[in-house]
Amino acid sequence: MLKFLSSFYPRYYNRASLSSLGLGLAVSATLMSCTEQSLQTALTDDMTADILAEKAITAIGGRANLSQLKAFSLTAKRSPYMTGQGPIVGTGMLAFPKYEAQITHDLGNNRFRLDIVRQWAAKDGGIDKYESTELVKRQAGYASEDDLFRVAEERDQPMIPERVSAAIKTEELLHPHLLLMRVLQDPTRALLGSEDDPSGRRLSEDEIFPITLDRIRQSGKRELIVTTSWLEKWANSDFYKMMVDKTSVNSSWLERWSETPVSAETHRRLVIQDEVHPITLFVDVESGRIDKLETLEYDYVFGDLALEVYYRDWQVVDGIALPMRLSMTLGGTPSLQVERSNIVINPELDESQFEPPDNVTYVHNEALAERGRRISQNLMAFSRALGRSIKESKPEVIAKELLPGVHLLGSEPFDLEAVYTMVVEQQNSVIVMEPGMSSLKGEAVIEWIAQQYPGKPISHLVISHAHNDHSAGFRSYVAAGAAVISHESSVEFYRTQAERPASILLPDALDRNPIEIELIGVPKDGLFRIEDPVRSVVIYPVAMGHTNDMVMAAVTELEFLYTGDLYVSGIARLLRQDNVERQPGILPFHSAISLHKTIEKYGLKVSKMVGSHDQSLVDIEQLEIYIND
Repeated sequence: MLKFLSSFYPRYYNRASLSSLGLGLAVSATLMSCTEQSLQTALTDDMTADILAEKAITAIGGRANLSQLKAFSLTAKRSPYMTGQGPIVGTGMLAFPKYEAQITHDLGNNRFRLDIVRQWAAKDGGIDKYESTELVKRQAGYASEDDLFRVAEERDQPMIPERVSAAIKTEELLHPHLLLMRVLQDPTRALLGSEDDPSGRRLSEDEIFPITLDRIRQSGKRELIVTTSWLEKWANSDFYKMMVDKTSVNSSWLERWSETPVSAETHRRLVIQDEVHPITLFVDVESGRIDKLETLEYDYVFGDLALEVYYRDWQVVDGIALPMRLSMTLGGTPSLQVERSNIVINPELDESQFEPPDNVTYVHNEALAERGRRISQNLMAFSRALGRSIKESKPEVIAKELLPGVHLLGSEPFDLEAVYTMVVEQQNSVIVMEPGMSSLKGEAVIEWIAQQYPGKPISHLVISHAHNDHSAGFRSYVAAGAAVISHESSVEFYRTQAERPASILLPDALDRNPIEIELIGVPKDGLFRIEDPVRSVVIYPVAMGHTNDMVMAAVTELEFLYTGDLYVSGIARLLRQDNVERQPGILPFHSAISLHKTIEKYGLKVSKMVGSHDQSLVDIEQLEIYIND
């Protein structure tokens, strides 16, 4: 059994220490002496971690069955959610379409494979199907997947180390019998927890709602689940009319989604030590069933949050118990819902299904893998929803000079975040537009600016809107001394996130160098000028239905516009396909119309534009053709 356990969890296994104590280390003396009767009656407050662990192991299948578990497969329907993508700044969640995954674990060889089919709304109407395969072999990972943004040309790629470790951790969280194997290996890892144990921050109901069930890409309108208080606040606003397709008032939705809370009277906490943060299993003292898991994870926007997994509808298949329904939350917000079927224990395995793509080489980096374990659900949220993960390591900055003194900075290799940062050189300083999601990316951009423009500080950071892929990395720039410019409706949101408690999981530049943030709000009916003898920059608000805090930036002397999320990137991708014309009956995207109206409203003289999700320039005439054709 030791050979089996060490093959599955090499990072927790120490052969010398186990050998010195022999097989007896796999089971403590207390566990060996426990009879079935004593396990059933040991329900008092003086229950030991050994007894509680043994009850959980027995309930999940027992030592004999776990030792004989070499592989398993199942089908899962997964419903992912994402924070940081709501219509109102700093609030709301986006529910992505349910997708199906076929999952196969080969425990003896420490590898697993996920075959996933997603459906996504096509830009010209209808549904596109995206198929992907993720393969993890020990520490290496490979992916064969379609790129939703159609930027990455190659389908077969090595996974980045962060994503590999995030995928491994996610599988552990979703399969609690894998976690109990740690206790089988080393019982000293398991401790009894208490209600006084610290846990991460949980978001309020006002931060979680509304829940976007559907977003119509052409119109920008949303189908929402809202609370009564949310509807009372927003129903009479102009933004509501631009943004809402229909609403369902369901003030108890979150409570029902989370299902029955775990009672402290009927459960004890089994704490498994972990290099990131202790993992707490809530064990029913009567049945030994694990009903809940809790640990701590880092979130790009909110910092350290409580991560919880609820396990429901346990079923026994060939001696192994597995939960058929799971709900994962991050900070109390929905993250992932899972429905399982077709479980097979110890199936026949096809070796060919575990072969990586030809000519694809994985390169491991343990420091980056460790970071991925601390931020796993942020990384996996994009992978679940869209089929490709963001790059969380500090990237190599790839700079492209668009116009004199104006650079667009991307990263290598391509990441899903795909937010290009614009840098404008002024006479005595530098302006940055769009920080993107990762604080490490911000640090890399700041280093590039220091080399490119020595002696010129970053005076201002402009954020187009508060969606996390565009804004969450802003704290790096605050630590560098930049003033933050955003729509007036998002000023307090950025102040709150700049002043949040320092992370214990992933301290960023602002945690290491806490300074007071300087915030500038662009009026909803005004503008903000950064005058300069060489290149002035003017920030304009945009009224639209995507978010209530959108702004764009113009470099006036160059007749150039950075449009953020206003569909210029979509037009750029169409141009690469030599087709900017729309199909009959297909409306132009709402954000392109909002952009055009804003240009006309302010009488802007614009010749060239670039969006935040593509590096290609678009002529103003091409925008007009797209809208009016």
